[in-house]
Amino acid sequence: MIELLVVVTIIMGIVGLIGGVVIESIAKARTQNEVVSIFGLVKIASVKAFSTGADVGLNFNDDEVKVSFSDGVIKEKKYDYVRFDNQSLLINRNGGLDSNSIAVQVNGEEQILDFTSIIFGRSLQDGAHNAQD
Repeated sequence: MIELLVVVTIIMGIVGLIGGVVIESIAKARTQNEVVSIFGLVKIASVKAFSTGADVGLNFNDDEVKVSFSDGVIKEKKYDYVRFDNQSLLINRNGGLDSNSIAVQVNGEEQILDFTSIIFGRSLQDGAHNAQD
């Protein structure tokens, strides 16, 4: 009986150690997915502006992004791991951005998302920079 108790204790200890790492990895993957989806949203808005020949606005506020077109909001997206200060990004009718970056908080850490990767075709990994860099 004591041997069974020792085995169960060892197994629970191992599960406790591994479980924390797994949960942290899942949260990190979800955070990265949200950052990539922001780049995708800007890319889609840029294509929409170019294809329609009209300006498209992106409004970032708290945990939400609103993409607006001349006739109103066309898309809203909420985020769980990314937070925004109140800021806007305008995409002109040629698909160009009025600003190449926005400031965000990712899991409480300040970062700058640089959208020049969308314009010049670099990888998305190049677009997320730590604010201290």
